[in-house]
Amino acid sequence: IGNFEYQIRRVRFAPVLSQLTQAASAIAPSLIAGIVLVAGGVLLLSGATPSVESRILSLRLWIPLPFIEISHFVGSLVGAALLIVSRSLQRRLDSAWVIASFLTIAGIVTSLFKGLDFEEAILLGFVLIVLMASRKRFYRKGYLLHQRFSPGWIAAIAFTSIASLWLGAFAFKHVEYQHEL
Repeated sequence: IGNFEYQIRRVRFAPVLSQLTQAASAIAPSLIAGIVLVAGGVLLLSGATPSVESRILSLRLWIPLPFIEISHFVGSLVGAALLIVSRSLQRRLDSAWVIASFLTIAGIVTSLFKGLDFEEAILLGFVLIVLMASRKRFYRKGYLLHQRFSPGWIAAIAFTSIASLWLGAFAFKHVEYQHEL
């Protein structure tokens, strides 16, 4: 019934749909940049907290411990890189889209290898789907290194980094020092 009504009144709905499409196109890069910023923050915060012990024990049956530790570190680096790339996504740079896509894939892999954090992997998978669906929105040529961060972006990146450091210090506050590795 709804489709039938739409077909009858399609001429009236066409301008409204056109305006909605233009509005969505205008705000999509900013929303995607915010989503990527949040995903980078999640990776940083996850890297600052200990992994679930039962997941680590089951993961160690298949992957050596040094590889798990390296994945933990690389996941934090990917999170920090996503924070920085998110600003270039807001500016619609095509190179930022490519880098963000690869970083998101790397984040999925490191989330699984650092402690079977499938919740993070699902979140990053959602971010990757959003990035893939919005490829046409990132068409500008430009260099990532020649960008200027606005005070709002600097505050967001600084807040996320400081929160990650504080969470790491708080999470490991009661771990006693040991001489063994």
